[in-house]
Amino acid sequence: MKNAFLFLTVTFALVNIATLVPTALAQETDGTGWLNIETRHFKILSDADPERATEIAENLELFRGVFAHLAPDFELRSPAPTHIYIFRDAESYAPFHVGKSGARVLGQFGSHTDGNYLTLDADTADLVGPYAVVYHEFVHYLVKHNFSRVPLWFNEGLAEYYSTFAVEDGHVVLGRPVERHLRWLSRDPEIGLSEVLETTRSSSSYREGQKAGRFYAVSWTLVHYLLSGGTDRLDAMADFFFRLAEGEDAWDAFENAFDIRLGRMEETLIEYVAGGDFRQARIPVRQVSSGSARVREAEPADVLAGLGDLLTHQRRSDDAQGYLRLAFDNVTDHPRALTGMGLILDLDNRFEEASVYYQDALAAGSRDPATYLYYGRNLLLRAQRSRDREEVARLTAESRRVLTQGTDMDGSFGELWVFLGTAHQTPGGDTQAGIRALRKAHELLPDRHDVVLKLVKFLVIEAEFNEARRLIETGLAARGAPEEKVEEAREDVERARLLHASQNAYDSGYMEDAIHYLDEAVEVTTDPVLREQLEDRLRILIEKEG
Repeated sequence: MKNAFLFLTVTFALVNIATLVPTALAQETDGTGWLNIETRHFKILSDADPERATEIAENLELFRGVFAHLAPDFELRSPAPTHIYIFRDAESYAPFHVGKSGARVLGQFGSHTDGNYLTLDADTADLVGPYAVVYHEFVHYLVKHNFSRVPLWFNEGLAEYYSTFAVEDGHVVLGRPVERHLRWLSRDPEIGLSEVLETTRSSSSYREGQKAGRFYAVSWTLVHYLLSGGTDRLDAMADFFFRLAEGEDAWDAFENAFDIRLGRMEETLIEYVAGGDFRQARIPVRQVSSGSARVREAEPADVLAGLGDLLTHQRRSDDAQGYLRLAFDNVTDHPRALTGMGLILDLDNRFEEASVYYQDALAAGSRDPATYLYYGRNLLLRAQRSRDREEVARLTAESRRVLTQGTDMDGSFGELWVFLGTAHQTPGGDTQAGIRALRKAHELLPDRHDVVLKLVKFLVIEAEFNEARRLIETGLAARGAPEEKVEEAREDVERARLLHASQNAYDSGYMEDAIHYLDEAVEVTTDPVLREQLEDRLRILIEKEG
């Protein structure tokens, strides 16, 4: 399991990201007095006051609903489970976040391939916009998994726009001025729009101090302007998303969707900032509400296992095991705690021991798709380490069975499809089943270059070379893959195409054509060892013809 440990910390200033270090486990909970809160899309554990915890839970659901309102024809998806923990105050929260020692942390969002972890301090009534960074990062997560080829300025500007999310008087309020951006624009009114629109993640304007400040401020201003024009602008925004998804150039999509020429936009933005009329969007809660939250008392073992899982994903295995053992004290065969212990052992490369815990979790009735993901992955890793062919065949077959059960349980969990596709690349696998699995994984995880490369390999096996080339361009080149990776993939597909043509010609008795295609395959091959092997094959064919 690959984990992307991204934790963004909200401090009192709401602008600085603290140096991240594990917080000492200052106290423990026995799991009593906690709540299970369920909304339409989220499951939440909380030890906060029920009214406050429910308010935050429903606001998170509203946030998701408002974002969906931006493009109503899209169905928002989350390719990994989202786990939310709401703590009653700073003291309760302290053992369960990572952050700068002594800093007040209000909320964090951690994104991993196997799940997302959102933690919040409920005791923030005296603070304005306490979850700005959390909302900002949540927007990035939703954009990444739902809207194709969104340019960087729009991604960051939209995240800043939504970071001001608030609920008041029966309305969701968006678009409040972001003071740090206004301060920057007042110091340096030059917009520099063309540079902002061309900025990528590798640009100095995105990475360097003052330049980055301008990039964020201008991006926010532009998105604010685009979204402040009422329902017509929202319709235009939806059109913008669709044009991008269909492969239209970002600048052309912008001009066509909003009917605004970029050449005149900079002057318009300067006037917009000078006018100071940053209109706020007010959307009635009833338009985006997904219903009220359901609240019940949580079982202590469920709480302890959940906290152990959170700590595991913060790479704090020792602390995590403490909570998992407390869960076992309550329920000796608790499925989530068993799964958690298996994951900790997997992360420590103790695969055989981990396997026993996963089997016990399934025997205990686990209905958590993560159990099937971890166990299926564990079986594949064990197969990779084995030199016994029969054992490899048994482990890979079992992996395919377990992962298939997981996808049947949760077809929107992208990582399950990734590993199911990988399992079909092992002895005894089914190429067509692997292609179906990886196509589903690519649909759910369009930015995952590793998924594209796995799928391309399958397509080459099936001689679907045109589809493989299209996928390289749309799934790698157009999505920021390193140029050397793109070129390597292009070369692999072209060489495979030529070798396939050479073999077909040889089998049909057309030796001259077979030599021609093999010679071309040699020419496109840059790897010296592989090139030498192909040259040897070419010499053999030439000798046969002679």
